[in-house]
Amino acid sequence: MEAIQRADIPDNFSRMGHNSSQLLRSSDIKLFNISNYLPHLFLISIWQRQTRVKAIYQNCKTTTTEKMNFIRKHWYDVGGLISILILTIVYKHFKDLSDYQVVMWLSLVSLLFHQLEEYRIVGTFPGMVNRVMYNSDLPDRFPLNTNTSVYVNVLVGWTTYFLAAFFAEKAIWLGIATILISLGNIIAHTIVFNIKGKTIYNAGLATSWLFFAPGIFFFFSIIHKENLATSLDYFIGIPLGVVLNVVGILKLIDWCADKNTKYIFEQRNLLPQDKKTRANN
Repeated sequence: MEAIQRADIPDNFSRMGHNSSQLLRSSDIKLFNISNYLPHLFLISIWQRQTRVKAIYQNCKTTTTEKMNFIRKHWYDVGGLISILILTIVYKHFKDLSDYQVVMWLSLVSLLFHQLEEYRIVGTFPGMVNRVMYNSDLPDRFPLNTNTSVYVNVLVGWTTYFLAAFFAEKAIWLGIATILISLGNIIAHTIVFNIKGKTIYNAGLATSWLFFAPGIFFFFSIIHKENLATSLDYFIGIPLGVVLNVVGILKLIDWCADKNTKYIFEQRNLLPQDKKTRANN
């Protein structure tokens, strides 16, 4: 075989990638053995692919972050839209639903309305919890923050209430558990928050009595009248309801507490005195 006249190899892969086509020009070489360049071409290919993958990853990461920020700031608004959709569906299929199913779907709607009062309509629930219940000097972020509120209200709240309505009579025990969450909200907003805060109203109190209270009454009326619940339903449902109230709400707030968190509530979510304090500072 004739001696091979080699073309100069570029010093770095990026230059090699741009000029690799020049290696094939007859003016540069007399006889070209591509096997000599396969390792370089292979490495160039890997480098280019890694660059593309990294760009795609960064783009996906940015998009995901933006979506999560939207969810943290507007999950309760989305819940309000979902409540309208549920009410429309229940109205259209009212004759096809059992009394128990109607109550459980309306129970989910009650939760969504309750969250709207807490975080949007009045909106001061986060600031009240942090200031009144935890005596926090950072009521806009500690211990409850926007990220934790998604975990508590969406992952725990929406999921359990939806499943209780979806499975209906097939999971009476789950219905009992969610009703105990509703009952826990009535007690907390009526007694605990008002005593601790020395108030007669707090964000969430109105919907607790307008929606949760009637829902609890009709729930127990229906399961008693139609004899739907068994001893096993109560045996599972009551402890689960307590666990959801304690672990799914209180402990979750404690576990996710972080004074250095970047998930901060807006000024409108704070109590009036805290808004003035922050404004002065």
